[in-house]
Amino acid sequence: MRDAATSAYKRGLYKEALSLYTKCLATDCAEADAVLANRAACWLMVDQAERAVEDCRKASSVIEEQLPNADDDERKRLVSQRSKVAARLSSSLQRLGRVDEALSVIGDDPSLKEKRNQLEQCQATQRSAAEAYAGEEYSRAKRCFVKLRDDYNVTDDADARVKLAACHVRSRRPHAVDATRGHLTMKFRGRSDTPRNGSKSKKRPPTSIIPEDDARRPLKRDARRSTSRSTPMVVEKLYLL
Repeated sequence: MRDAATSAYKRGLYKEALSLYTKCLATDCAEADAVLANRAACWLMVDQAERAVEDCRKASSVIEEQLPNADDDERKRLVSQRSKVAARLSSSLQRLGRVDEALSVIGDDPSLKEKRNQLEQCQATQRSAAEAYAGEEYSRAKRCFVKLRDDYNVTDDADARVKLAACHVRSRRPHAVDATRGHLTMKFRGRSDTPRNGSKSKKRPPTSIIPEDDARRPLKRDARRSTSRSTPMVVEKLYLL
C-alpha cells in the first residue's frame, strides 16, 4: 500500500496518496515515521501546512520512541530520518510564517546548515516587514511581504496576507484611516466632503481597507513569480522519505 501511495504522489495524485498513506498507517506498517513524513509532503502539496506540521511532529515522536531499542542499522536509519523530518517540519512552519519556531527545530544540526541560513534570511525579511508596517512605510512593507511570499514560501500566513492586501490599498493613494468606522476615509487636495453650497451630500458606502476576497483567497504556489532581484527564489523540493 505504501508503494501505491508513493506512485500516486509521483503522478501528482496527492489526495489519493493521502488516502493511501492514511490507510497504511491504520495497519501495523513498518517505518511509520517515514509514512508520516511522506503524508506531510502530501499535505504541503494540497496547501494544508498545519496538517503537515502535525504529521512531522508525530514522525519525530515515533523516531524518539524507537531510538533507544534500535539495533545499529535501524539506529543509523532513524538518525538520518530525524534530520529529514526536522527539515520538513521547519519548511511547514516556514510556510505558516512561524520562522522563529522553524529555526528552533533546525537547531545546530550540521546537515541542515543551508536550511538554517535560508531561515535566518527569511527571519530578517519578516522583521523588516513588521517594522515597515508598524512605521506606516507601506511601499517598503509591501516589498518585504511579497519577498516573503515569493522567495521564502511564506504562503499560508494569514496575518501576512491581510497586511499585504492592506499595503496594496494604502500605498496606492493617499488616505486616512477612520478607526471608529473601520474603513478608509479618502482625502484629496482641494476637495471637501461637504459641498460649497451647503447642501447635503449623498452618503457613499464605506471603502473596505482590505478586500475580503483578496484577504481570504488562498495563494497558488505554481502561479507565483519572484519579484525580488537580489535573492533567487527558493524552490522547495518535496522528496519522499
